[in-house]
This record gives sequence, C-alpha cells and structure tokens, in this order.
Amino acid sequence: MFSFVRIPLTYFYFKVSYPELNPKLSQVQSFYRNSSRELKRIESVSKSPIFSHFSETLNGLSTIRAFNTQQVICMYMHYVCVYIYIYIISTTSRPFAP
Repeated sequence: MFSFVRIPLTYFYFKVSYPELNPKLSQVQSFYRNSSRELKRIESVSKSPIFSHFSETLNGLSTIRAFNTQQVICMYMHYVCVYIYIYIISTTSRPFAP
C-alpha cells in the first residue's frame, strides 16, 4: 500500500528537481505508452486466428465426429498448443514485457 503513495511522490519530486528533464521524460513516457499499445494490438491480432480456429472446432464437433477425423484434429490441436506454449514462453521471457 505504501508504494501507491511513494511512487507518485518520488516521481513528482524527480520532476521538480530536474525541470530540464521534463520534456525528455514526457517524450519517453509517450513513446513507451504508444509502443506498448501497438504491441498489445499486434499481439491480439496474431492470437486471433488461433482462438477463432479453436472455437470453430468446438462448434463443429458433431461434424468432426461424423466424418471420423478426430485423429487429424487432435494432431492439429497439438501443434496449436505447442505454438501457444512457445508464444507464452517467448513473451514472458522478454525484459520489460507489457
């Protein structure tokens, strides 16, 4: 709870102590915010086909069973799960990941 008070106060004192850094600090803050927003958008767009395919597979279970193609779908879903696992590992191991 103390950090919610300490961080804004420290940030305020830093800005007051070094007024010549205020424009640069604002630029860095704006750049980080914009790039973080863009990365989150790209991430959601890249994950969208995986989730849409998974939901379509669940909706079409009766058709999959009717044509007896469970093995093919299970193998494909295994590859999708491996892809998701690799994606999660790669995104969580980045420094300063948003």
